[in-house]
Amino acid sequence: MNKLDNSLGYLDGRLLDEADRFEKRPRKLKLVLLIAACAVLLAVGAAAIGIRYFAPGVGIVDGGIRVLAARDSVMLGDIVIESVMLSDLGDSAELSCWVYRENEITLTPEMISSGETPAELTALRVVVDGREYSYTDASLSTVGFSYYNFSGIPVCEELTLSYLGEEARITLSEASASDYAFIGFGSDSLTLIPISAEKGLYQAELRDDFAAEIAKAADQSSVYAYFAAKDSDGNLSFLDGAAMLFGVDCDSLSGVRPENPAELSEVALLYVDYSFSFRGQNRLPEVKAKLPAEGETFGCSGTLFETDGLRIDAVSVQRNKNGLYIETSFEGGDKFPDELISGFSADARAYVRREDGLHEVCWSDGAPVYRDYESNVDIGLGEGDEIVLRLDSIWMMYSADGTSKTAFEPNLGSAKLK
Repeated sequence: MNKLDNSLGYLDGRLLDEADRFEKRPRKLKLVLLIAACAVLLAVGAAAIGIRYFAPGVGIVDGGIRVLAARDSVMLGDIVIESVMLSDLGDSAELSCWVYRENEITLTPEMISSGETPAELTALRVVVDGREYSYTDASLSTVGFSYYNFSGIPVCEELTLSYLGEEARITLSEASASDYAFIGFGSDSLTLIPISAEKGLYQAELRDDFAAEIAKAADQSSVYAYFAAKDSDGNLSFLDGAAMLFGVDCDSLSGVRPENPAELSEVALLYVDYSFSFRGQNRLPEVKAKLPAEGETFGCSGTLFETDGLRIDAVSVQRNKNGLYIETSFEGGDKFPDELISGFSADARAYVRREDGLHEVCWSDGAPVYRDYESNVDIGLGEGDEIVLRLDSIWMMYSADGTSKTAFEPNLGSAKLK
């Protein structure tokens, strides 16, 4: 398994191979009904325009939001509190805490089989004015960086972090202007702000109007960044992590993080990876189709999704013993970033519409069924029954021609870091 596969964890490396083989035309794709979720990749560079801050729960901002931060790292038990930042939202605050763990937590076979999370990963709490707050979002890593977000806490300049019976008093003060990096690629750009430059932890925000338009129509989006990087001696390493998309609610502020702690001097963007989920979105178009017999394909036509920059149409439904395969086609508009996209797919799902709403088509003992909500019983479907198709997800990847998963060049862009 290559380093990119390792760093992304659940992102199947075959998606990167698919990007290598991707042809922009003809834009017709055969898609499996169920497809693995992906994450996203970004980039950085260096410039200095204006004064910018990272505001937890908000994003990278040009002033306008009061940001408080702890200036020094603190040891708490066997972890290091690398950074604590608070966004003053007026009546409440968002607090983000980045923790570094030097020694890896060993998972026992019992933990692995049961899915139990070690207490060392979940025990961090914030105490303000005697009241304890649990985290609302976290990226729990057994080694290296973990990220914790605390929502709805009081605005404060002093707080206590509690962890496995130990406490550390944290004093916050007005954040000063952050050094940040900037790179433009195509019509897009990325801002990068160091959270812990010594260990290579950054927050990244991508400005991409095309992706933002899709994200605003989705019910969940993810952005993931993968970089090659060099230190001052020219040694090569890799960074990866979640990034923010400007103008869109952010699901994760865990940041872009290195394989190993390092003070970096140059970074190159290798891949930008987006995934958008529409599973809970009720305002999508529906395309009517017929359920084929096993081994048959029925054609269909209709638009599943449309923005100024992209249209996705249903083409056909094929059935085999394992399920349905829905073929789609897509057409890019003026905003479609042909020069950047190296991979694209759109996944649709099949449903039946009844008076009480939509019921997803599933497979039981080799046959199509849907679940009746009132009786909680599976109802069988037969050849020719009407089904409706809805967009389920969009995945796309940006990269330059010839990009490798293990080399600094070629890339979408590179820049020196301060």
